[in-house]
Amino acid sequence: MSQAFEQTLACGFHPRVKVDVNTGKVFVRSWEGDDVKISAEGAEPDVNSSGDRIVIRTEQHCQLSLYLPRNCDLTVDGGNMEIDAAGISGTCNIDICDGSVSLCQWQGNVNIDTAHGNVRLEQVEGNLEVDTSGGSVEATACQGSLSADTGAGAVTVTDCRLSLSLDTGSGDVSVSRQQGAVAIDCASGAVEILSVSSHNLLAESGTGDITAQLPGGNLGRWRLRSGNDIKLAVPANISARFTLSAGHIDADSLELDNLHQKGNRVSGTLSDGNGRVDVRARGGIFAQQAGPDVTIDIAQPTETEEETIKILTMVEQGTISIEEAEKLIDALTGGGIDE
Repeated sequence: MSQAFEQTLACGFHPRVKVDVNTGKVFVRSWEGDDVKISAEGAEPDVNSSGDRIVIRTEQHCQLSLYLPRNCDLTVDGGNMEIDAAGISGTCNIDICDGSVSLCQWQGNVNIDTAHGNVRLEQVEGNLEVDTSGGSVEATACQGSLSADTGAGAVTVTDCRLSLSLDTGSGDVSVSRQQGAVAIDCASGAVEILSVSSHNLLAESGTGDITAQLPGGNLGRWRLRSGNDIKLAVPANISARFTLSAGHIDADSLELDNLHQKGNRVSGTLSDGNGRVDVRARGGIFAQQAGPDVTIDIAQPTETEEETIKILTMVEQGTISIEEAEKLIDALTGGGIDE
């Protein structure tokens, strides 16, 4: 298909590009040149440039292809949009109603707000904020921090080194092969935690089940809360003190030392009892000893991670809100998106 519109603009070292399109697709890639190349199919956009700032607008359906310098800031506002962007180093601000967002190999702070669209992040480094009412969020091989808030959408985090703050309504949460502090708050979704290396983990679900595979060695402090059931896989080489509270507790296979039982509460230790595992469920707690193949090494927390732990603890105690905690973590990590 022939291009209906094409324009190349000379710009400075670090251009700022804003796209304002009602409906359509936006395809963004980096290239070696210092110029900005704009191609469009469908409606011809209005393009205005002033110094390093470029604004692309159209109220009609449009398919845009943008080739940008590696160092560039991108802002996209729109209605029903499909956005595919990769290979850029700079801030990214996206605000759309519907559609989907895919960011890959992006370096820089990211802020995405969508009503119903799905969001996929792959190899993204920076302070990442995602807010979607009905869409899902998927993060793979990302680094930095991620704050994700969904209404009904699921959240999946895999192979990441992130400070995580995940909040969902009815969406499920799955976190696997993750390193860094983790805070999960689900109203009714299920939570799955597999091969997570974190010295501070807090996971809560109002009515959903929680399945957690604990790491070996000194795992730090893990707190799990569920209005239903919690299932634990506990490696043989873990060093932790356990406190279990539930309507029904099945943990005999752990063979806890210093065992204390009173009512619906069981406590005891494994190995030296260095870490802390605090588990509370309205339904049942089902803990089974797992083989050595599920154990992972735990890195010592950095100073920033220690401060993040304190902030997340304040959230659990009700001292501050989740919104206040996100602002504190942004200030701690140098986050925030430039307008």
